[in-house]
Amino acid sequence: MKKLILTSLACLIFAFSTQAQSQKIATIDVRKVLENYYLTWQEDAAYQQENQRLVQEAAEAHKLYEAADKKFTEILNSTKAKDLPPEVLSKNEQEAAKAFEERKKLESALASFRENAIKNLAARKKRTQQDILKKVNETIAKQAQKEGYTLVLNTSIDASNPYRAVIFDSGKHDISDEILLQLNATKPEKLAKPESLLLFN
Repeated sequence: MKKLILTSLACLIFAFSTQAQSQKIATIDVRKVLENYYLTWQEDAAYQQENQRLVQEAAEAHKLYEAADKKFTEILNSTKAKDLPPEVLSKNEQEAAKAFEERKKLESALASFRENAIKNLAARKKRTQQDILKKVNETIAKQAQKEGYTLVLNTSIDASNPYRAVIFDSGKHDISDEILLQLNATKPEKLAKPESLLLFN
C-alpha cells in the first residue's frame, strides 16, 4: 500500500513538472503600456478638452442663473415697499412671479446640464478605455502567439485592486517594451507624453 502511494505521488509530481515545463509564460506591465501608448495621450487630450468645454459652459449657465436670481430678488424687494401705489405693487408682484419662473427654469436647466455632462463624460471615458484596451490586448495576443507563449501575466497593480496577480517576476520574460514598440510604431514624431493623464486614473 505504501509503495502504491509513493508511486502515485511520484507520477503526480512528474505530471505537474511536465506541465510546468510545457508552459511558456511572459509578463507585461499593462499600466506602463497604457500610460506610454501614444493613442492614450491623444485620447486623453481630447477627453480633457471636452471636460474643460463642459466646465466653461456650466460656468456660463451658472452666470445666467445668478443674474436671474439677482433680478428676482430685486423685484421681490420692490413688492415690499409700502409707499408705492397699489397698481405699482401689483405690477411688481406680477414681474416678481415672472422672474421667479425664469429663475426656476434656469436652475432646472443648469442641474440637467451638469447631470448630463457627468454622464456623457463617464460614458466617453469608459468607451475610450475599452477601445484602447482592445488594441493593447490584441497586440499582446498576437505577440504571445508569435513567440509561442501559452500564458501572459499582468504585473501592474491597480489602486482599486492592490492584490497582485504576480508576486515575483525577474523581468526576464517581460514583453512590455516590446509591445510598446509595436503600438508606438505610428506615433507622430512631435507628440510628447503629457504631464498628467485622466483616462486611466
